[in-house]
Amino acid sequence: MLKKYIINDIIEFNADECVLVYINTGDAIPLTLSASRLLEYFVNSGGIILTRESLLENVWSKYGLTASGNNLNQYVSVLRRTLAGLGINNFIDTLPKVGFKLNPAVTITLPPGAEMEGESPPTDIDGFPAPVEPAPPLAAGHQRGAKRNHQRHLALFGGLALMIILGGLSYSFWSTSGAVAAHTLTLPASGKCQITFMRDLPEAARARRLQEINAIIKENDRVCDKEKRVYFVSEKDNDPVSFGRTLLSLCHIGGKQENISCENFYYYNRKTL
Repeated sequence: MLKKYIINDIIEFNADECVLVYINTGDAIPLTLSASRLLEYFVNSGGIILTRESLLENVWSKYGLTASGNNLNQYVSVLRRTLAGLGINNFIDTLPKVGFKLNPAVTITLPPGAEMEGESPPTDIDGFPAPVEPAPPLAAGHQRGAKRNHQRHLALFGGLALMIILGGLSYSFWSTSGAVAAHTLTLPASGKCQITFMRDLPEAARARRLQEINAIIKENDRVCDKEKRVYFVSEKDNDPVSFGRTLLSLCHIGGKQENISCENFYYYNRKTL
């Protein structure tokens, strides 16, 4: 059977191929297998409370994989940001000290020929199936906003960005990959934050990007101090008016200089200052 789901009438999620498709444009965003399994678990949950333990068991342990609470938090964050970039905000609700649940305002429907996952539905925290209430329809204004958000935020710029953003777990990529910075330096205006450019750039281009990094950090109300590290990559090197598709990962580092967690800020067509 096909495992496809329509989310809020604007996104098609193909769980078999681990891909999200923006219906209006046909743009496709691949997900890692674990991210796809996590998303599928949420869309099949019927809106009940999912404990952290049940998510770790059914998304990772069940398939012979090991994950921690930190890994789960990172994957949830990646899904939220990815779907927000496609116009679906607040897809997952967090229940402190309990777990997560699908936002009741989100609608999940099936395209022709598709069926819901055949496994038994997950249970709530008391061990009993929770009643499923119909979600309210998506407002027309939300649909218009979704298209604007998509045009502004969707980033599709090659394997590296997709790995970080969507398969992401930038935490996992930066801490385990063999990626070596072409240039590592300090960002003076942000408190001695280490900056990593993921490809070789001439000095003039690095200076221009430092200015842009400062701007991105400030406009997102973040601070890059000695406890943070930035990874930056953009699509265009020589365009005077645009950086094109752009990704900045702001990572919190531990005592051994390892990356503990990362936030991703990505832009479909980042204009220069």
